[in-house]
Amino acid sequence: MENADKALRTKMIQANEEIPFDDILIEYGEFGRYQKWIYSLLCLFILVTPAQALIMGFLSEDVDHWCKRAEWESIDCGRFGFNTSRQCDLGKRAVGIPWNYTDNDQTEKVYSSCTRYNTHGVEFSPDLDLDGYPVMPCDSGWKYGEVESGGTTLIKDFDAVCGQYYFVSLAQTLYFVGTGFGSIFIGVLSDRFGRRTVAFLCLVSTILSGVGLAFSPNIIMFLVLRCVVGVTNSGILYSTVVHANEIVGPSKRNWAGNVVWCFFAIGIMGLALLAYLIRNWRYLQLTVSVIPVLLLITWLTIPESPRWLLMRGRKKEAEDIIKRLARWNKVEIKESFNMDKVAAKSDEGGGLKRDLVELFRHPKLRCYTVNMMWQLFAVSSVYYGISLGTGSLEVNNYVAFAVSGAVDIPAAFFGIFAIEYWSRRPTYMFLVLLCGAVLLASGFLTPGVFKTVLAMVGKFAIAAAFNIIDLRGCEILPTVVR
Repeated sequence: MENADKALRTKMIQANEEIPFDDILIEYGEFGRYQKWIYSLLCLFILVTPAQALIMGFLSEDVDHWCKRAEWESIDCGRFGFNTSRQCDLGKRAVGIPWNYTDNDQTEKVYSSCTRYNTHGVEFSPDLDLDGYPVMPCDSGWKYGEVESGGTTLIKDFDAVCGQYYFVSLAQTLYFVGTGFGSIFIGVLSDRFGRRTVAFLCLVSTILSGVGLAFSPNIIMFLVLRCVVGVTNSGILYSTVVHANEIVGPSKRNWAGNVVWCFFAIGIMGLALLAYLIRNWRYLQLTVSVIPVLLLITWLTIPESPRWLLMRGRKKEAEDIIKRLARWNKVEIKESFNMDKVAAKSDEGGGLKRDLVELFRHPKLRCYTVNMMWQLFAVSSVYYGISLGTGSLEVNNYVAFAVSGAVDIPAAFFGIFAIEYWSRRPTYMFLVLLCGAVLLASGFLTPGVFKTVLAMVGKFAIAAAFNIIDLRGCEILPTVVR
C-alpha cells in the first residue's frame, strides 16, 4: 500500500498535477540530510532562548540588608576597636537596628531589614541600649551584607529592598507580558514577513536589549528592557519552532516537534553552569546576551520556510529550495519540476483568509484556538513557575536548576513514544493530571530533597505536556497564522 501511494505521488508530481505540499516532502525526503542540517541550525536558536527567560533567579539573589544611619556615617570606628569598615557596619547594626530571636532557645538574632531606631541626636557607642526608643522606616538608604554566592546582585545595585522589592517580581512579570505580546505581535510579523526574517530581527533585538540590561543605570531602564527582551526572545523561540516543524514531513513531525525542546533543556543547563562560573550579575547578563552573536552567521545558510513561501505566492523561491532539498537528499528531481500545481490546502484550514481574525470567525477553528490559548497559558505558567522556583527548595540552587532542565530531555522522548502508542489527547491528559498530583503532594512537605524530587517529577510531566500542546498547535493552525 505504501509503495502504491508513493508511486501515485510520483506520478502526480511528474505530471504537475495539483498535490499537497506534504506530498512533496514525502517524495523528496521527510527528514533527509538537508532538513537535518537546517533543523540543527534552527535548534541553536532554541538553545540560547532560555537564558534570557530564566536568568532573573541568578541576577536577583537575596542579600542581607539593614538601614543606613546617616548621622553615624562619619563616626571614626577605629577608636572603638573596629579594624575594618565591615566590623564598623556590623557594630552600628548591633545597637541601631531592632532585632528578635529566631527561635525559643534565643541563640540567633534576626535584625530588621526595613526599620531602624531613631538615633537622631544620639552619639554612637557599641554599648548603647536603644530598647524602647522610637522605631522608624529606613530614610537614608541601606547597608548590605555579603551575597551568599560571593558575587553581586541587582537587589544591592538598585536598592530593590523593602518597599522596592516588588521590582524584582515585576521584572519577571514584565518579561512574560512581553512574551504574551510577542507571541501575537511577532507571530503576525512572522506570518507576514517570514519565519527566517523575523527570527533574525528578533535575535538582533534580543542581543542589543540584553546588552542594555547589563549596563542599566537604574531599575526603570531595567524593567523596560526586560519587557522588550520578552517580546523579542519569544519571537526567536516561536518563529524558529514553527520553521523547524514546517520543513519536516508529516511522519517525522512528532520527533522534530519534541526533540527541538531538548535544546531548550540544554540551554537551561548551560545557564546554570554560566551562573555558577560568573557570579557578577552584570557580567552574567552580558555573557548570555553576547553569545547569540555567533548565530548571525547562519543567515547565509538557513533558507526561508518553503511552506510559508508557497502560501505567500513566492513559488519560484519555494521551488529553488525544494530542488536544493532533493539534491542534498540524493533524490532525483526533473528540471521541469515547478511549484505551480503544489497546494498547501491539506493543512491550511480549507482556504482561510490570511488574517489572524479568521481564527475566530470559523466556529470549529475558534473552538480550537480558544482551547489552545488556554492550554498553552496554563501549561507554560506551571512550567516556568517550577523552573523559576528552584531557589525556594532549600537545596543547591545551581544543581536544582540544572536538574530541572535535564528532566526536560527524557520528557521530550517520553512524549515521542507516548504519542505513538497512546495518541496526543490521552497522553496530554495523563501528564497534566500527574503534574497536578505531585505538585499538590509537594505542598504538604517541608523544603528538602524529597520535595525537590516531587518538583522534578512535576517538571518532567509538565515539560512533556508542553511539548505535546505546542506540537498540536503547529498541526491544527494554518500556516498563515501559525
